Amino acid sequence: MNRKAGLIILFLWFPLIFFGDGYHSAFSQKRADQDVLKYEVGVTLKLVQVYVVDSHGSAVTDLKKEDFELYDNGKLQSITDFERHILFSLPEKPEPSGQEEIPPRFTFNRKFILFFDLAFNSGRGIKNAKNAALYFLDHQLRPTDEVGVLSYSATKYLTVHENLTTHHKKVREAVEGIGIKDVLGRAEDVERRYWGMIGEMARPENSGLEETEKLLQINEFNQIRLDRLLSKQQVIIFLRTMREFGQALSHIQGHKYILYLSTGIPSSIFEGDTSKKGVNMRDFIFQDAFADIRLNDRYNDMIKMLAASDSSVYPLYGEGTNTSSDPRYGFQDRQQLGKSSLQRMAAETGGKYFGNIQDYPRIMEEIQNAASSFYVLGYYIGQTWDGKYHKIAIKIRRKGCQVQAQAGYFNPRLFRELTALEKKMDFLELVLEERSQFIVPLHVPVEAMHFTAEGMSGLITLSKIPAAAVQELSGNQVEILNLIFNEKDDLLRFKGWRVDFTKLPKKDIFYYSLASLPPGRYKSRLVLRNMMTGKSTVSSAQAAIQEPVNSGAKLSSPLLLVPEKSGFYLKGEPILKEDQDKTSIDLTDLYPYNFNRFAPLVKDMEQGKAGLTAVIRSYVPENQYPDMKISPRLMEQSTGKIILIPFSVFHQNGENYTQISFISFQSQQLKPGNYILYFDAEETWTGFRSEVSTTFSVK
Repeated sequence: MNRKAGLIILFLWFPLIFFGDGYHSAFSQKRADQDVLKYEVGVTLKLVQVYVVDSHGSAVTDLKKEDFELYDNGKLQSITDFERHILFSLPEKPEPSGQEEIPPRFTFNRKFILFFDLAFNSGRGIKNAKNAALYFLDHQLRPTDEVGVLSYSATKYLTVHENLTTHHKKVREAVEGIGIKDVLGRAEDVERRYWGMIGEMARPENSGLEETEKLLQINEFNQIRLDRLLSKQQVIIFLRTMREFGQALSHIQGHKYILYLSTGIPSSIFEGDTSKKGVNMRDFIFQDAFADIRLNDRYNDMIKMLAASDSSVYPLYGEGTNTSSDPRYGFQDRQQLGKSSLQRMAAETGGKYFGNIQDYPRIMEEIQNAASSFYVLGYYIGQTWDGKYHKIAIKIRRKGCQVQAQAGYFNPRLFRELTALEKKMDFLELVLEERSQFIVPLHVPVEAMHFTAEGMSGLITLSKIPAAAVQELSGNQVEILNLIFNEKDDLLRFKGWRVDFTKLPKKDIFYYSLASLPPGRYKSRLVLRNMMTGKSTVSSAQAAIQEPVNSGAKLSSPLLLVPEKSGFYLKGEPILKEDQDKTSIDLTDLYPYNFNRFAPLVKDMEQGKAGLTAVIRSYVPENQYPDMKISPRLMEQSTGKIILIPFSVFHQNGENYTQISFISFQSQQLKPGNYILYFDAEETWTGFRSEVSTTFSVK
């Protein structure tokens, strides 16, 4: 399992461990923020993914916008956006059409969730499920497909083994790690024993049993009945968890295909056993033959929530036998199997039920086809934050067509009204995918800078939090999160601090954090989130740390500065030197500038701003007192044109194999645009050369 998945599982169950005694200790946290986020009614584009088949079950791929009718709560809507998505089978390539291909406006990575039900399954079913899932991973995926692996068990409940990812090798490892140790017992077995005992006790010849024999029979039945009550309790917990799971799925954008690997909940738990309806119900032991209406309603509510999350469920019956035609199972026995409940789940979510999992090559191909040809319909809705349910109905004007689509959706709700699982899923979408319905449209620029010091290399995350963001996120429980990923998108570092934004000055804030890392390419992500309202910002930047040098010159990332007095700084985390005293390295140790006169320039500079200054850190391991000659070049990014700009250079005396250089530019004449600053360096005594660059924009 990769470290990103480790974060997911850890956060789902132990959310507080990420917040140690970092910067938040400098701020008081007297009470929770009582300010309620005020949401205005707005208009948003609602997208619905639609799959259409003909009477033979084949995909219909030539429909136009005019062929569709879309109803929201029974009201006909105007379809404003329409796209057709056709993915050819993996070996095939489309024939050239002779017409210019128009790229789709809405890009959708297909999302598949492999859901292993360990609570309502058997050892045989789990083995069949793993075989089917591994076949799907090996034969039916595209490189851009996102796949997640989850399981549910009676002891661990919902477990995320792998979040949605395109790293299919890691997904395969997660599937291979699924075991049967959490399969404690099958509801089907309990149901068979229970109803079999009722049938035995209802036989006429039992009326002549001796009193002792009757008591023994009743005692045996009471034990079985207790087992069934415990089984029902497990069903209630399962339905509640799955409903919350459906709510959480609604925060993941795009259509989700859930391959539900299970033997299902026996229908007799919901419906009773209709074959016993003629039994004399005066005896209390037969009262459970009636349907459990409340449990049935809970099941329907769970399915409704899954459907509203824009997910289609494809149940694969784990035992591998289609019991509807198996002579070993009569009508009564089939009521005590999970087939009916799985069929209901598929029908209500727009998926399909498969009764024989051992036919997985054909099944997986059919699911692949269902996910390969679809339409996207878009219409505008008034967005209100009341959490109400809207039913969607789609009709096709062409005869003989059948539609599979999202059955409905829920309006968004205030952050404080979300369930704990929803908040966790929203958090994961925010920090891992930079998506959340609570992101505020504020620009918080982030710079990732590499550095080399004596005996170490690392990454600096530097951000300018605008005063507008400080005001928008204001609250006494705002978390600042810094995540660092490698080039494989594995999470390497996760640090978080809780800060009282009400005590910060109402001006721009500069946040920075240092991390010691080996050579490689990295992405640093900074997340700000008000924990009471959910309001969030998220930004990312990338940098590469080169291999350490034993000879030659090494330049760290330039730090750009602009004249600004009395900047306010938030210090995330320093790093420790490798010497015995374990003293820490701070930003001003690496770039010793006067922070009372200058402030970092993070990405954007106002037009007309004078005094742009670059701080260059040079490290030459073969010369204790280096003398670096540095020449800058400024290039306009859009044209590649070199811009002549006056500059002056000041060097600090080199010592400890390091030299700090300050290069000041007359930047007030720069026009709006994007620029690249190159710095060529040569060490006077050794002749070693090096170069480094950085980018910035003039607004």
